[in-house]
Amino acid sequence: MKIFTTDSLTITTPMNTSSATSTNPSGASGSYPSFTSSMRRLKAMEAMAVASGQTALPPVCTVDFRNPTIHANHAQIESEGAFYNRAYGNSWLMHYPGKSYIQVQADFQKDPSRSYSLDLVHLSSLVDGKPLASITIEVNGHTVIAEYNPNTGDYKRDSFDITKYLVDGKNTVTLKFDNGSESNYWIQSLAIQAK
Repeated sequence: MKIFTTDSLTITTPMNTSSATSTNPSGASGSYPSFTSSMRRLKAMEAMAVASGQTALPPVCTVDFRNPTIHANHAQIESEGAFYNRAYGNSWLMHYPGKSYIQVQADFQKDPSRSYSLDLVHLSSLVDGKPLASITIEVNGHTVIAEYNPNTGDYKRDSFDITKYLVDGKNTVTLKFDNGSESNYWIQSLAIQAK
């Protein structure tokens, strides 16, 4: 299933099915803001931040998984075997080892003078006190980390340097739920951040 998302477009996946539909929050139909206009707005924000001496730049893209409706900015989302669940702090989860995945695509111009991070708030469930729900993270087909269990007993904030994997144009981040996992992987947020 492929869902396209911009500033004002979100996706809703019914909790009892694996299908998804795209909806505009205002209920209006028609065209949505283009990625080009969104990227111009993002570049303008970045230029203002740099000009004013601010060190924090706005994220290249963000995805908020804390609600039944996924909210994404400057991103397209595709998933299989992932669904919303209120348990464990309101998040989306992957449940089917070797089959579930979440994929986020962001189209942007890479600035060679900056580094980029993939920032996640996530966790893997415990089985008999051990984290047994690992993921593999890929960026543009390159493995960033494999068989990773993000568990500290609560949601974990992770930041991975993905600078060397990014390209000008379309970039794809894939979270794959690994074969052999015995529980669930939970995610609350994902962002690509320029530094």
